[in-house]
Amino acid sequence: MLYLIYGGDSYRARKNVREIVANLILRNPGAAVHRLTPENSNEENLADLIYGQNLFGQKSVIVFDGLLEGELGGFLEKKAKDAADSKNVYIILDGKLDAGLAKKISKFAQKTLKLNKLSPDEIRGWIVKEAKEREISLSAGEIDFFAKNFESDLWAVSQALELKSLGGEIDIKKFLYNPFGLADLFAQRNKREAYKLFHKNLSSGVTAEEMFWKLWWQMRTLLAVSSFKESGFDNFQIKASAGLHPYVIQKSLSAASRFRKDELARIWDELFAIWRGSREGNADLESGLERVILGLA
Repeated sequence: MLYLIYGGDSYRARKNVREIVANLILRNPGAAVHRLTPENSNEENLADLIYGQNLFGQKSVIVFDGLLEGELGGFLEKKAKDAADSKNVYIILDGKLDAGLAKKISKFAQKTLKLNKLSPDEIRGWIVKEAKEREISLSAGEIDFFAKNFESDLWAVSQALELKSLGGEIDIKKFLYNPFGLADLFAQRNKREAYKLFHKNLSSGVTAEEMFWKLWWQMRTLLAVSSFKESGFDNFQIKASAGLHPYVIQKSLSAASRFRKDELARIWDELFAIWRGSREGNADLESGLERVILGLA
């Protein structure tokens, strides 16, 4: 069986995947679950999971997370029919896809779900539904606030609603400000959104220095991971050498692939120069950070 779940709304897409996996495990307690990403996949292990059989005849659920638009997309596209004909459950999870590619895959999928980002009115409806499911009461003002300020960030809205359902108070600044948001956008080379968030944070009272150190940490991590990878280290060796959490390593490897090694070193040098200049009083940290963000290609 094959599912295709894709679109710009990663929150609802991943929620659907979790529900499918949970239902399968409920029906088949011994089912094996595998999740393949661009960082831990190759044609060989994809083929093993599509054509291999569990020795005890138990079902497996395999999530192909973000593979279609990468190097393995063509291989996965060719194997879509075989996955659909299998007794195992395969879920192709991706972001925005080319219409032609989505059509080719959906031709074999037993279920296709395209989840675009919600409109402002749809977000309000979603918030009301989520609040009802969590048995919490929201005023019209709170609903309006979430819809306007969180835009389509359903992850943040869900986090805030979860806190309220547990009896906690919602710290507005905390939920509007993601301390690593700017660093993540920078690592994605999303100059436009990084620039917007930079100024939004400043307007909300976040200091340039706070954002600087998050970006500094991000670039230092990318440089370290990139150097280890260049030296032939695998993820386990990188973890042992760098002392980083596996999730951070995986995320950093993905981000580092978007930059050349010399480019990472140049940005690191720029950040160091900005910091030194601001300490010596002959440079402005805020202007320097803005320049680095706008320097993204």
